[in-house]
Amino acid sequence: MPRLVILALALLVTACAAYSLAPAGAPQTVQGIVVVPGQSFNRSTAFNRALTLPDRVEIWTTDGEELDRLTFFGGIADGAPLGKLPPDRSDREQPLPVFRAGMAEGDIADLFVANIVRLGRAPAVVIDAIRPATFLGLPGFRFDFSYSGGDEIDRRGSALATVRDGRLWMIVFEGTRLLHHDRLMPEVERIFATARLRDA
Repeated sequence: MPRLVILALALLVTACAAYSLAPAGAPQTVQGIVVVPGQSFNRSTAFNRALTLPDRVEIWTTDGEELDRLTFFGGIADGAPLGKLPPDRSDREQPLPVFRAGMAEGDIADLFVANIVRLGRAPAVVIDAIRPATFLGLPGFRFDFSYSGGDEIDRRGSALATVRDGRLWMIVFEGTRLLHHDRLMPEVERIFATARLRDA
């Protein structure tokens, strides 16, 4: 079998292992959060999460995580990080900042920003005004943000969050400013508004 064919098959198997389909209209339970997407998404599998994400975090995307991502934080415990450093990072001995149950809303937004910067996805993130919002049927808050990554592509995003029983629940959307943010934002707003806790 030609080497190029073998390489193509290997890449296909890897892609299939890393993602599964979340079809439009089908209820999905994501780290304890129930959503019904109005369009199809690719959701990271256990295989992918084990390599790149901490416990109780999952990413969905339509065109790839570098272009758009919907990140679910499903009950992050006190003392747990929002991210996970890749195995090949030379600075793994320096831990990521962690969530604390007593954090104020602004501190949680700052924690999210610190996570993006520490993972090397952007040198800085600008947060718009933090405002009250209902999320998962609970009092919560919302913030919008923007940044330019190392690839010099501008991105915009929005986050909805709440703390319940000392755990952080949050959904964050990020997309390229030129295309993905505006195209996907109506669907994201619908997911924000209709998301519920599995045990509610």
